[in-house]
Amino acid sequence: MKRIILSTRKPVLLLGVLWLSLSPFSTWAQLCTNPTDSVYTVTTSGQFHSLNVNNGNPSAAMLGGVAVTNAFNANGLGFSQVTGKFYFFNHCADSPNPNEFVSYDPVTKTKQILANPPAPMTNASGDKIRTGAVNNAGTGYYTILTSSPATAATFYYYNIGTNSWKIIAQAFKDTATGLSMDSMFHNLNSGDMTFDGAGNLWIICSKNPKFALYKVQAPVTTNTVPKLAVTVMLPTRNMPIATSVASITGVAFNATGKLYFTTGSNSALASGVSTVGTNYNILYRMTSVSPLVIDSIANLPNSYGDDMTSCIYPVAVLGTSFSNFTASLQNNSVKLLWNVNEGAEIEGYDVEYSTDAEHWQTSGHLYKQDNSTGVHTYNYTPKEYIKGKNYFRIVQYSIAGKKVISETRLIDTGNFGKISIGPNPVKDVIYLYNRDNKLKLLAKVFDNNGRLVYSTIIVPDQQSIDVSRLSKGQFILSLSLPGSGESVQGYHFIKW
Repeated sequence: MKRIILSTRKPVLLLGVLWLSLSPFSTWAQLCTNPTDSVYTVTTSGQFHSLNVNNGNPSAAMLGGVAVTNAFNANGLGFSQVTGKFYFFNHCADSPNPNEFVSYDPVTKTKQILANPPAPMTNASGDKIRTGAVNNAGTGYYTILTSSPATAATFYYYNIGTNSWKIIAQAFKDTATGLSMDSMFHNLNSGDMTFDGAGNLWIICSKNPKFALYKVQAPVTTNTVPKLAVTVMLPTRNMPIATSVASITGVAFNATGKLYFTTGSNSALASGVSTVGTNYNILYRMTSVSPLVIDSIANLPNSYGDDMTSCIYPVAVLGTSFSNFTASLQNNSVKLLWNVNEGAEIEGYDVEYSTDAEHWQTSGHLYKQDNSTGVHTYNYTPKEYIKGKNYFRIVQYSIAGKKVISETRLIDTGNFGKISIGPNPVKDVIYLYNRDNKLKLLAKVFDNNGRLVYSTIIVPDQQSIDVSRLSKGQFILSLSLPGSGESVQGYHFIKW
């Protein structure tokens, strides 16, 4: 294994505890039994494989195949934990044949042709879909068309529940500078995208021998905007291997927050032929962005790295200094808690508040606790809190004035009545006291290190969560409405 450094206890996955006998989730959950070690790939011919990220070993073809899916240039793979289906472009860039956006059910091994995006996505041979991801709520799919218009890109959203598409943006701006980034996807016309557990969308753009890493801050909008704000995580640079001639084509997080990516195939190579010694079909692991740390893991069979997705959405990703940043509603007030790895240069923190995740105001300031370095824990109760959406983030300041901004956290009480949980501490079962128990809820449980250890759908007639298999300790319960794409209420609880 080759490591490149550029200056600039596995999580417990509890499955099948709450599923009703008629629910499909207990059947497809087998796909996600080892999210620390496995991601999923689809070849351009529509073959699905499980891929071991530790050694690059793929499984035999587990799903799909040309005979089943009639694939051509299959790409843009995502997985919904709500429906249990894969979503991707099964057929594209085969002018004059139409594009084909589909869902694929791994239980029944059946394909369903879904609605196609509106113009400018056409049947022209240049309109090959290169990116795609399902959001962490499992309710929507995003993709980018890079070839039209000629100097920009089109950012699309697909609503899984309504089987309908929407253009989100055809112009882009740098979050830090406000300057236009309209050409970023056109100039780097390959890559992929993936969501983390906080709802941020990570995008790698690539065009040999260059690549760049961007992030769209949560919550990623489902509405049309004049310009989509994009944060530059890694400016355009050479690929990890200086002599590389292959672009990055697949991206996925594993459960511990490492970002895995692959370089594409070579059409001149026969399918299934190993390409050791070339820069095609290589699996990489990115563990940190500052400094940039990339491991070369393994060579893959041809086309096995053309696209990737995973079944998990980690909260702490890529070695960020902030970890376990939570916002919860307790006794009609918001409680913020975060851990941060501090160096000697850190001066303090601003807590920022917003009602739209775009216009921010300072709620309060905390100075560094002491002169020691290492991990410190902070908590804060902001005075700002309204009925509806409340966004919070932390801004870390260094003595030299350098700023590091945390992920955004949302408390939303406008979508449904306040939900209480109990008992707390809990031994076996948490009960939800919900004024509107007709709603289906997506529940996620995170441990004290911010790792997702359990997720489940709470159906209207079963307002409880079995936590008997969790170890003793402190946890965060996040509840959201499948369809909103946003976490709306969070709770601290203790398992004894």
